[in-house]
Amino acid sequence: MKKWQKKLQLSFPDAYKHHNTMVLIAKELKRYDNASFCELPFCHTVEGEAMGGIINYGDEKIGPRAKEYICKDTKDLLNLNSIDFTKGRIAQVLKACSDLREEGENVVLEISGPFTILNVLMDARHVFKIFRKEPEKMQKIFDKFQLEILKFIEEGQRCGANLISFADSAGGVIKENHNFRRFLTRGKKNVKVEFLLLALAYNLNKLHHKIQQNRLG
Repeated sequence: MKKWQKKLQLSFPDAYKHHNTMVLIAKELKRYDNASFCELPFCHTVEGEAMGGIINYGDEKIGPRAKEYICKDTKDLLNLNSIDFTKGRIAQVLKACSDLREEGENVVLEISGPFTILNVLMDARHVFKIFRKEPEKMQKIFDKFQLEILKFIEEGQRCGANLISFADSAGGVIKENHNFRRFLTRGKKNVKVEFLLLALAYNLNKLHHKIQQNRLG
């Protein structure tokens, strides 16, 4: 457990679910990082959960992450409900934004991009299969997700967030750092091997950074 977690004496993962504890964590992290702003939320699963994703909320060492995938094909993704900003953890995040602004804090609302949201809802192997076989449907999925993202940004601004941070970590790293634009092989077997090598490189890179920053335990 980190020093700031010991200081707050909160119960995890329950502390990740309520606006009042989110406020406490955001303010303590601001002090801990010597920052001039508070950041919300503390993971990249909020949007995916609000669209129906099943989340493992973790504990004091490991934060929320996808527990199991609910989508297997494009139909599942396109049939996902729109986000209801009045209930669930996403509503608690927005309430925490309002509370922090009322206390005079600057609030950064961190928004996840389509790739990151997809990572909560669907196995990455299926995502890349859709990219390869049904690019026109993938565009429709991205259009749907982008609309939800824009609505979240608008709700965040309405609730007092004065800074918006947009990130699509998985997609950005794979596309830019690994220079991935398209599959270089043909045939299902070869594409699967190529994707597994890409995923291995991505995960090894994440592990390397965690080792360097002593964030394994």
